[in-house]
Amino acid sequence: MSIVAESPGLFDTIQDAGRPGHRSFGVPVGGWFDAESAAFANALAGNDRLSPCLEITLRSGNYRVLSPVRIGVAGPGAVITIDRETGHELRYSESIAADFAPGDTFRIHHPSRGLRTYVAASGGGWSNASILGSLSTEVRLAAGQVVEAMTTHPINPRPSRLRQLGFDLHDAADDPFELAFVPCDEFGALAGSADRFGQFVWKMSDRSNRVGVRFESSQTTPHGFEPIAPSRLSAPVVPGTMQWTGSELIVLGVAGGTKGGYPVFGQLVHCEIARLAQLRPGSTVRFLGVSLDEAWSMSESRERKLRRNFMFVRLSES
Repeated sequence: MSIVAESPGLFDTIQDAGRPGHRSFGVPVGGWFDAESAAFANALAGNDRLSPCLEITLRSGNYRVLSPVRIGVAGPGAVITIDRETGHELRYSESIAADFAPGDTFRIHHPSRGLRTYVAASGGGWSNASILGSLSTEVRLAAGQVVEAMTTHPINPRPSRLRQLGFDLHDAADDPFELAFVPCDEFGALAGSADRFGQFVWKMSDRSNRVGVRFESSQTTPHGFEPIAPSRLSAPVVPGTMQWTGSELIVLGVAGGTKGGYPVFGQLVHCEIARLAQLRPGSTVRFLGVSLDEAWSMSESRERKLRRNFMFVRLSES
């Protein structure tokens, strides 16, 4: 089962759960930015949660199917266009599962909402070269590149077989968007309270990527928020670490490095990383401070909801 990229997308890559356990060697975790949407794509394809997917950013390339394949697609605001080899064009939104026959093509874009979509192939996902136990890569797919599925077991395609979920897997986006973070101990003393900081509105920069999501303020320095003096030249960081450059706020992404020189003033709650991944350049955001206990509670609640929805989609697809 395979597809070929007839044209390159903005940033189409293969991603899985990444490379945890290698940060002491300076290796970023990497992997999918929105683990929740990736899980739903895998559920729609009948896979387990950790099967590798294609990660599509804003708009994909045009993919032609070379051999029968069943895929699941999930991403907030995604529009999926399918051109059947028979000449019929179909359009769907958000999340689908479908069979494709040789000659069919598909493409994905986000016209107004969301930023990333995940495409999973049944039978265990897409294959790629494994490095340190992960197939994830920061190299985008090139025109003419063939992507093979993990399994070579053929399926009997039923082009009429297409399933679209009857409910929305993704939360609606507010304006301004709200993200929760745990302030560092020094934050209150050096930069004012987290409550005051939560009143500031930030605008996502178009210079954002998987390494770091950048936010700018309408003012050079937001009122009441002073630059934090770094106590050392570099400190360990992880995805979700929040840094202040003196004029810009950076929230590290999944491809961010293991050390950073900018002063750190907080850590995004882990379950918020998937929501961060779906913000579009120009989005407005507020960051709300929470306690460590509240952060644990939020993440546990989100994980329970994810597991329930994953099992519902996975079992109903079987």
